[in-house]
Amino acid sequence: FISKEDSISVWGNKNTELGFFAEQYACENADGIILGYSREAADILKKRYDIKAPILEFHSYVCTEFVSNKNHTKYSHEDGKIHLVLGGFVASSNLPKKIFGDAQYHELIKEITKQGICLDLYTSPHFSSTKFEKYYSDYIAISKENSLFKFMAGVCPSKAASEFSKYDFGMMSILYNQGVSLNESINTRLPGRFFLYLEAGLPILTCEELKYVSKLVKEHEIGIVVSQKDICNLSKIIPKYDYEKLRNNVIAARKELSMETHIDKLIGFYEDSPS
Repeated sequence: FISKEDSISVWGNKNTELGFFAEQYACENADGIILGYSREAADILKKRYDIKAPILEFHSYVCTEFVSNKNHTKYSHEDGKIHLVLGGFVASSNLPKKIFGDAQYHELIKEITKQGICLDLYTSPHFSSTKFEKYYSDYIAISKENSLFKFMAGVCPSKAASEFSKYDFGMMSILYNQGVSLNESINTRLPGRFFLYLEAGLPILTCEELKYVSKLVKEHEIGIVVSQKDICNLSKIIPKYDYEKLRNNVIAARKELSMETHIDKLIGFYEDSPS
């Protein structure tokens, strides 16, 4: 989803050449391709490479064993504030904005918390404590200065849903006050955190620029979709929604978007592929 020139500026010539070669080789020689993106992403790949293999859209759907069944008290019941959580990859401020801008949340943190809304950011659980403090010193500094923002180390999948269930909304990578060069990726991807939020019983807050995510949120009525220009009004927009209705829709969507419901497609895909 990025040009060779942009890739070289971050990962260097050798890694870039290897990465582009590997993608083409895999696409043109695999017996089958499984994508955690929308079907539009498959069309993009077909235009780029000579692909003859079948392609299956298959995601990290809701997993029943991870669903949070504990009745945790929500933070909002304790202090009356709206509490948002965002989990997943977080990019530090020293990385190129052109490539990592959708995961750099510094300005978004300011905009959300100045409205009196609480935001907790959980990064990937794969960082050691030493790397965590070094790599994310900018976010840690903000959390020390801003009482409405907390920056947390990652939580493993088996515990994340239970932890996240204490919040009001799960937030996807909301784009704020920035242009993004990765439009193909933004339009077609469906990050795994989408299903984690459903496991936690959380309605989803996202932006219309994330086209595939916002499409599903609207179809299942499981959250709130805003535009970049509306982010400054979240404190007024969120209370207009019937939270219990959204939450009930999330519970209903768990079944339709569960691994149990979709796993037969994957098994059939394996069985139909050439041996």
